[in-house]
Amino acid sequence: MRAVAAADPDRFRVLPFQNQTRMPVVYRLGDLVILPSAFGETWGLAVNEAMACGRPALVSNRVGCAADLVDDSCGRVFPWDDISAMMRAVNEMTRDRQGLAKLGRAAAQRAWAFDTARTEAALSDCLHALCTR
Repeated sequence: MRAVAAADPDRFRVLPFQNQTRMPVVYRLGDLVILPSAFGETWGLAVNEAMACGRPALVSNRVGCAADLVDDSCGRVFPWDDISAMMRAVNEMTRDRQGLAKLGRAAAQRAWAFDTARTEAALSDCLHALCTR
């Protein structure tokens, strides 16, 4: 990723560690979030956070949330070992500023489905249903 950023520094930045309290600001600095994990992220909570900040997501298929959280309405998933596919997706997603903004709005809406309170309520409902059987 550092090589990709170095090759096109006007479009890409790799930031150093950021404190958790600054993350909403950091997510909003960019047009989208990219998580190109090759090592199998269990979930990839940063994707939820960025999407909640209105940023579309581009993730590898090794990111745990890829199948459940990211679809064509709010981002893209690419094969973890295909940098060309990642770059094609970046170019496609950023080609149209209005389209990118639409992906961001959909991402923010999608993130609400995974909100802590909603997840807690769904788990509670499920447990209640199991316990009343």
